[in-house]
Amino acid sequence: MIMPANMYPEEAITGTVIHGDASIADRVRLCFGLDPELRQCSIRCHYFHGVAVLCGTVNSFRLRQRAQDAIRKIPGISMILNELVIGNSPCAAMPPANRQPAAS
Repeated sequence: MIMPANMYPEEAITGTVIHGDASIADRVRLCFGLDPELRQCSIRCHYFHGVAVLCGTVNSFRLRQRAQDAIRKIPGISMILNELVIGNSPCAAMPPANRQPAAS
């Protein structure tokens, strides 16, 4: 069962597809979208030739592990690199509205 893409807030959960495997990204979005806690986190998943890389911010080690465990059994994913950072809020990776971009 594939859920409609508009069910998930894109700024919080994105499946970036590298090499055109949209079905893996859809399954990752589904796993995170169905979990009430992971749905609130800022998690991105990059996928390339069987390797899924989790990036973003979660608010605890438990959620970091939970995100990894959620996608572990997705067919096509043979390795997971968990690059999630533990922050102090579920959406800590999203910049505050009043923060100015760094000068270049």
